[in-house]
Amino acid sequence: HSESYILIESGLIVDHYSIDRMGFMGSHCSVLPKMAENADLLEWPKKDKRRFLHVVYRVGDLDRTIQFYTECFGMKLLRKRDVPEEKYSNAFLGFGPETSNFVVELTYNYGVSSYDIGTGFGHFAISTQDVSKMVEAVRAKGGNVTREPGPVKGGGSVIAFVKDPDGYMFELIQRGPTPEPLCQVMLRVGDLDRAIKFYEKALGMRLLRRIERPEYKYTIGMMGYAEEYESIVLELTYNYGVTEYTKGNAYAQIAIGTDDVYKSAEVVKIANQELGGKITREAGPLPGLGTKIVSFLDPDGWKTVSNCTFERWMNLGIVLKILLSFILEEKMRGGSLWQLGQSITRRLAQSDKKPLSPRRHFASGADLKKTALYDFHVAHGGKMVPFAGWSMPIQYKDSIIDSTVNCRVNGSLFDVAHMCGLSLKGKDCVPFLETLVVADVAGLAPGTGSLTVFTNEKGGAIDDSVITKVTDEHIYLVVNAGCRDKDLAHIEEHMKAFKSKGGDVSWHIHDERSLLALQGPLAAPVLQHLTKEDLSKLYFGQFQILDINGSTCFLTRTGYTGEDGFEISVPSEHAVDLAKAILEKSEGKVRLTGLGARDSLRLEAGLCLYGNDMEQHITPVEAGLTWAIGKRRRAEGGFLGADVILKQLQDGPTIRRVGFFSSGPPARSHSEVHDENGNKIGEITSGGFSPNLKKNIAMGYVKSGQHKNGTKVKILVRGKPYEGNITKMPFVATKYYKPT
Repeated sequence: HSESYILIESGLIVDHYSIDRMGFMGSHCSVLPKMAENADLLEWPKKDKRRFLHVVYRVGDLDRTIQFYTECFGMKLLRKRDVPEEKYSNAFLGFGPETSNFVVELTYNYGVSSYDIGTGFGHFAISTQDVSKMVEAVRAKGGNVTREPGPVKGGGSVIAFVKDPDGYMFELIQRGPTPEPLCQVMLRVGDLDRAIKFYEKALGMRLLRRIERPEYKYTIGMMGYAEEYESIVLELTYNYGVTEYTKGNAYAQIAIGTDDVYKSAEVVKIANQELGGKITREAGPLPGLGTKIVSFLDPDGWKTVSNCTFERWMNLGIVLKILLSFILEEKMRGGSLWQLGQSITRRLAQSDKKPLSPRRHFASGADLKKTALYDFHVAHGGKMVPFAGWSMPIQYKDSIIDSTVNCRVNGSLFDVAHMCGLSLKGKDCVPFLETLVVADVAGLAPGTGSLTVFTNEKGGAIDDSVITKVTDEHIYLVVNAGCRDKDLAHIEEHMKAFKSKGGDVSWHIHDERSLLALQGPLAAPVLQHLTKEDLSKLYFGQFQILDINGSTCFLTRTGYTGEDGFEISVPSEHAVDLAKAILEKSEGKVRLTGLGARDSLRLEAGLCLYGNDMEQHITPVEAGLTWAIGKRRRAEGGFLGADVILKQLQDGPTIRRVGFFSSGPPARSHSEVHDENGNKIGEITSGGFSPNLKKNIAMGYVKSGQHKNGTKVKILVRGKPYEGNITKMPFVATKYYKPT
């Protein structure tokens, strides 16, 4: 990790496009509306419900540190897990449950026994009713007491300083009973006034106290969301004349809760522009999981990551408890859904079975939507997890590796009914859609389709979608589950404007249908048993409405695995029967397959995952999807952000999506990519171990000029560089069924 804070949103899902509609985001807006909107936006942190959640740092011996913290400080071990395939373990400790208390997360990387704490990190603080007693406990366990108990200089508070086995400093403060004994994190800054202003403006903290110590040549600012004796506070320290500090590789980040990660991100952007720092990851959902994050650096280089839905998920039972932990940690490490599923299912039996106490504003398992096949999944051993607001199977009784391999050898049946299918109809549905996407929709023959991208005014990707021109007056498309709300809002907003000018277009959202994906070599022969239509005449990208297993279905020859296959839109009341028939006709060779294998399959196929490999600040050109921009559209434009995209087509993009092979542990999202001289040239967006190739693969973005096939790179995995090289994608050859 980089040094960071985390903002975790606990509110409702936010329409991504509200940002694009704000005046300060559009170049056509005047200065005064921007200033007014900025002023309103800057009030948001004061209204937001925020609290510190946890702090993350690395240790050289996890069991030793756990024992030290529990026996010396009186902390409780809340959670612990080991991830041997990723070569790390971690544990959460605190003085109360994560749902209400600030906690520490300790991370141990296999074989790494020491870290550089750096000069920027100061100390943690623990309040206790008897400092001397705690110091003796520390001394008895071999801890290092660096300041004996006594009154603070110039005051009456009794304090002491001790170091834990890894060298992290802890200040012990003698106080009466407090709801939050883990009470401070101290960081050093190069400009205190600037830092205070940043944390007030960007994070909505209050300056609780300012302590001037000219005789000792330092000044302290206490920042927080509640009074010092009630909650954790951030202690910012400025030492006279010192403007820069080293960060080391030990201390990582703090997590902070927020109700709206998108508004929070825009406030941070304003603060960055004025005071320094930068956004390092735009606000958006983690792929399909409902957790929205944004990351940024403050003016002193301390990184902040904002993400959402932590507290709302905490009482969904043990599976969700583990899943959330992995989302926050694996994703900060760059963990993929494939690895997420492996780790979750291996540790369910080891986890704490006690349910977490419900808290106000929490969601429950009942709030998750269920597809028509939910009971069918459970009956077949599906491991159900929250996914984009749905309860979905991440895997079944076989391993994710076995499922991934079986798809390419035999076949897989996926329930993808959480995705959103919709139809646009009317004589103007084609020109309407062309205002929103980069595809040459008019040029498609009836019954054919293509991948396309919805773009925003800056040319960035709102979402990717498979669209099909059923007829000249009927378009069928499917959008991603995690983007459904914002996509529909975006389409509806533009449709209203289009219709107000006399355009003839309407829509229907196919919530009455379910979507199944049948993929792999046996997909066509198995499905052929269930329909009278000759599937050998239906090629990749083509669409047909036909009878399958006695139901009228929308059939598209496409998929998300790189294999030949189909996506079948079936009336929901017939979905279970169709799934049963497919499995029966395959004689057990086609297996039910979960989201974990789906993620590794799409990575092997070199396909983008929205939220990882493509986001609102990434254009189709940068994402390597130039082929999806129709020739006529390149000449005429006419879609949102066309000026940006057409200029990139002419001049070339500054960054490009590429594939990687790598050594060592698998590279994950946000792993830095360096050239052989140690200069950062890019970042990984997706990565993992390929079950079919038996090697590490990844994709990400690098600077143009550094993107050539065969270019040698260094990929940083948890701070350590590993050899890698840029390669073409797909990693596994695609087997789409096309005319010979």
